[in-house]
Amino acid sequence: MGLLGRDIFGLIFLVIVFAFTRTGEAQSRSFLINCGTNSSITLSGRKWVGDLATNNNLTLSSSGIAASTSTLSDDSTYGPLYKTARVFTNGFNYTFQGIKGNYFVRLHFSPFSFDNYNVNESSFGVVANGLKLLSEFSVHGEISDKNAYLQSSGSNSSSSLIKEYILAINLDLLVIEFIPAKGSFGCINAIEIVPVGRYTLCRTS
Repeated sequence: MGLLGRDIFGLIFLVIVFAFTRTGEAQSRSFLINCGTNSSITLSGRKWVGDLATNNNLTLSSSGIAASTSTLSDDSTYGPLYKTARVFTNGFNYTFQGIKGNYFVRLHFSPFSFDNYNVNESSFGVVANGLKLLSEFSVHGEISDKNAYLQSSGSNSSSSLIKEYILAINLDLLVIEFIPAKGSFGCINAIEIVPVGRYTLCRTS
């Protein structure tokens, strides 16, 4: 192979390696979102960024209502994360940019009463890129069912809930929509999006 041929081959090789690296970077991106605040928090070495923080490749369709509490007694790993939430009375979505591949999507819920919003009355649906994940979902009701099971097996009760899904994302973005039932509202404490194959801290609970 001549000098010119080697140079062309080397250039093609570099382009392929660069493209592969960029694809790998896109597929390895994680999003750890602390909902209802512009502040970040670090738990077990992982930084959760506020959903109103700038430059996090995330946009909100509206501000909704930022709720917070100082009386939450959740002693789980995520306890400090559950002191804030995003509350919404109308359709609302999070749009994550630059995400493609197979991902775990975890929705964290730990409801608390805020102003005139009674957590017992919350009911909403969740849709991700057009795929329905939850319908007429009651966080309080499902936590109550979960605790009934835990108590029957002699385990401690819990004030939080994590819903986990595996999604194939092919659009280079992920839109998670929250749709409250008529006359009701919804809430979300945190959103966790982690590539499949990476170390994961928890399962659906």
